[in-house]
Amino acid sequence: MAVFTKLKGQGHTPTLFAAFIYFDMSFMIWMILGPISSEIIDSFAAAGFMMTMGQKSTLLSLPILSGALLRIVLGFGVDKLGAKKTALIAQSIVIVALFFAYSLGTDISYNQLLFVAVLLGFAGASFAVALPQAGQWYPPETTRFSFRYCRFCEFWGCDGLFVFS
Repeated sequence: MAVFTKLKGQGHTPTLFAAFIYFDMSFMIWMILGPISSEIIDSFAAAGFMMTMGQKSTLLSLPILSGALLRIVLGFGVDKLGAKKTALIAQSIVIVALFFAYSLGTDISYNQLLFVAVLLGFAGASFAVALPQAGQWYPPETTRFSFRYCRFCEFWGCDGLFVFS
């Protein structure tokens, strides 16, 4: 509780909230292929393409793997361009990927879907952008708490919805 009193009057609350929203929405988009995978498999089966277990596994794991690697890239982007510009670039890439998949609809091929899965990794890499963005507004003794707060909100905001639903 003492940390909350230290935070009062310090930092920038709207930036902390914006970083939380960016982080939370990005993680929901990052995991979007999991909940809709059964519809994707059914759509491919209706078109005559039966996915093997390896293809299903690759499709579902590719956003996670690319997100892990892209965290390094976005971390360098935050250092060179700043958190806001890096976040805008990353979200633009994710939006373009989602519109690409939407525009193709049921005509999307497996390889194109893999490409979209790789680009969804940018949403998962938002971790490398949101935490420095939120933490830069707070003094060093409370930065650790702001990181923990952002992670706690991310869990109960995004992951918690899936756990308890």
